[in-house]
Amino acid sequence: MEQLQQGVDSVLAIAVQQAQQVLDYSRIVAPVDGEVVSLSLYPGHPVEPFRTVIVIADPSAIEVSAGLSDDQLKDVTEGQKAAVALSVNPDTSWTGTIRRLPYPYGTGGSESPVGAESSTRISLEGDVSDLRVGDLVHLTIVLDEKENAFWLPPDAIRTFQGRTFVTVQDGERQRRVDVELGIEGLEQVEILKGLEGQVIVAP
Repeated sequence: MEQLQQGVDSVLAIAVQQAQQVLDYSRIVAPVDGEVVSLSLYPGHPVEPFRTVIVIADPSAIEVSAGLSDDQLKDVTEGQKAAVALSVNPDTSWTGTIRRLPYPYGTGGSESPVGAESSTRISLEGDVSDLRVGDLVHLTIVLDEKENAFWLPPDAIRTFQGRTFVTVQDGERQRRVDVELGIEGLEQVEILKGLEGQVIVAP
């Protein structure tokens, strides 16, 4: 009772306060709510100043990151629509919008490309609960489209000495017919002129 009446030892109280301050300084508190998606922090390993060690993401605002080539980047713009489908389940798909293109094609990065973010970011519409961080997706960006177009697969079209042509069956022989191309895609190429009713010979 006498010790309780005398109160807590001031030296002990200061020691407890200092220990609490050390604990507070060693605690990492995120400024936003979310889930830890990347961690490069290990017990016993030193941490370099200003180096990212933890990445936190909001699962409800998940987006797609794509590494497009320079040839692809010059044909797309920020705000353009895109279709995104799961690689393992193409029936699961979303409509997306190109939110950011890397330097120098869009707002990503700065005037200097050194250290700038090089990925293209696509935001998604609707429920993304079926999508997980790290999932592979198939991205389709429509650059141009036309209804009722006459098209051929790229393998059927040949180029030689400045000529663009296809091989057609003419009776018992084959001959080359020059063609004019329209919209060109990876799987389909529009034919504007040169063909009508012929039988195409594929390689």
